[in-house]
Order: sequence, then C-alpha cells, then structure tokens
Amino acid sequence: MFALGPHGFGIGSGSGNAQIGQLHPNLERPEGCNHGQELLRDRLWGAATLREERWSVDWQRVQFISLEGTVACMICESDRAQPVWRRGNMRIDECKGCGVFFTANRPTEEEMMRLYNGHALIGERPDPLAKEEGQQPAWKMAEHERLLDRLARLGMTSGTLLDVGCFSGVFLSNARNRGFECTGVEPNEDAYLHLRNAQEFDVVHGSLKSAHFGAKSFSVVSFLDVIEHIPDPVGELRETFRIIRPGGWLILTTPNVRGLPQRVVKAQRWFTGQPFCPIDDVPWHLWGFTRASMARCLEKAGFTVKDISWLEPSPLSTNEGAGSTPTKRIGLRLVAKASKRLGMSDRMALFAQKPPHG
Repeated sequence: MFALGPHGFGIGSGSGNAQIGQLHPNLERPEGCNHGQELLRDRLWGAATLREERWSVDWQRVQFISLEGTVACMICESDRAQPVWRRGNMRIDECKGCGVFFTANRPTEEEMMRLYNGHALIGERPDPLAKEEGQQPAWKMAEHERLLDRLARLGMTSGTLLDVGCFSGVFLSNARNRGFECTGVEPNEDAYLHLRNAQEFDVVHGSLKSAHFGAKSFSVVSFLDVIEHIPDPVGELRETFRIIRPGGWLILTTPNVRGLPQRVVKAQRWFTGQPFCPIDDVPWHLWGFTRASMARCLEKAGFTVKDISWLEPSPLSTNEGAGSTPTKRIGLRLVAKASKRLGMSDRMALFAQKPPHG
C-alpha cells in the first residue's frame, strides 16, 4: 500500500517549506513514528484532549463548530457542496460548482495565527547555520530560479517583492540575488526573528492583513505553498490585489488535488476498502485546489490569470523520500515521473496580473 510520507506528509509553510506537523490521514503509521507524534495526530482528530497545550485547546474549540447542513463554497458561492470525508470533528466537502475541496470547519485568521506562532507545529527551525545556501534542496533552488525566470519573461526583472509566509527566507534570498527589493510576512516568531536579525530582511510578524501595507506598495507578491493554509483565500487575494501596483504580478504555488499521485493513491485505497482524504495534511491544509478552482479564486479577487504550469511532483520535491518502505518509495517516484510526462503533477504554479489600469 502506498504511504505518502516517511514520517507523515511534510508541508510547506511558505517558500521556506517548513515541516509542519507530521500528519496525513491517508498514511499508515510509519516505522519510527514515536508515541508523541501519534498522540499529536490523535489530538488533532479530537481523539484525545491535553488541555495544558494552548494550541491544542484552541484547535479543538475550532473543531466544535456544527458540521450539520450544507456549507456554501466561498469561491463560487455554490450551495452544491457535498461531504466526501470525515474523521472525528473534521469534515471535507467537495464543491460541485467549481471542484474545490475545503474543510467545513475552518478556523478564523486569528485562531490560525495563534497556532502557527507556536512551537508545536514547526518541526524545522529556521537555523541560519543549518540552512546555508549550499544546503538547500536542489529541487527548491531550481524551482525558485524557474519562477523568477518566468517572471522575467513576463517583463518583471526588478522592483519591490513581498513573500507571504516566507519562513526561512529562501525565496527572499533568491529574489534579492536577482535584483528585487524584498519584504516578507511570517506568522512564526522564531522564523521572523531569524530573518530580521540574521538575514537582515524587512519582515513583518503576523498575517498579511495585520501588516497593513499601503495600497499599490509592491510590484510582485508571492504565495509559495501558502494559499492552501489560509482560512479565507478570496479575502487574502483581494488584500493582495489592493497592495499590488497596477500591472504587477502575483506568483502562487499550491498542490493540485487532481494530480496523478493522488489519483493512484485514491484508486489503491478504493481497491483495499480504505477511506481517502482528498486534501493533503489536514488540518493544516484547509483547501484542495484544482487548476480551474484556483484560477477562479484569483479571478474573483480581480486578477487576470496569465499562466498555469506544473511544478516538480511532490514525491520528487516537497515529499522527497515519501513511502514507508523502499518498494513504496520506488512506486511513488515512478508515479511522479509518469505525472511529469503526462502533465499531471500534483503541484502547480500560477502567474496572475493586476490589470495595468486596475
């Protein structure tokens, strides 16, 4: 049986690609997963309650929202969403209007910021000594170069760039090396202090909305593996539209829930009679986008989508080494390579522009 991660599904908290939690509902418990990790996962599903940890109490309070009845889709406003997965107090719906998957009981922005600002979620510290440029994953550096090259072909080679959810600042560093004047937003205090003090970046601690940037402040705004964590992606993108200059660009990367790896795992789990969760890393991922639903979300915020392209599949990038046994790891890598040839990667990048007279 395929397992989607060596110790859970590691996810990207922004362009620094922090490993947050070690959770994935489609996952077998891997060898080496300790009791503390299992208990952490169980708490998130409401199976256990340890009140001494504030973030756990906060998340459980979010989960007690009633899950009865239909939840309207925030993106297309359709009321034709249907539940497709449930565990404990967590439910995922699929919108039959635009195809997006979403958690029915999303936290508020304030609640999410409290969770991300703590120490319990972040498994990778933004240690400047441990993450020198030469130690960054090759796939990540190549991906950033590709994104910046594409931006250059669109006519943007310099200017002010804001990276939302910048974490360890890898993309900020790469963009600064290409001539951009860089700013970041980061909810985790340790990461914020590291970027401000060790790397001397201009970084705001908190959320995009709490930063209160002025209108038309930035030439480029990037959300690299971040938008799927945001409780209100439409509102977040509307705020982004406000702070981007006319003719400016938005770079966005996010998982694609219709990728070949997901299809293969879904089929395998159907065959073995096991439930399939369509969103990776619930509850930290709140949304599962398709190409069409992500484009629709951007357009609803006012942007014009100019380009959608595939990124390196997760078993070869963000979840490199996924699979609890050598056989499973080989299988996932073969599926990932096939997804590249077929144009069905489980990761995608979108470039959207604010109209020049917007």
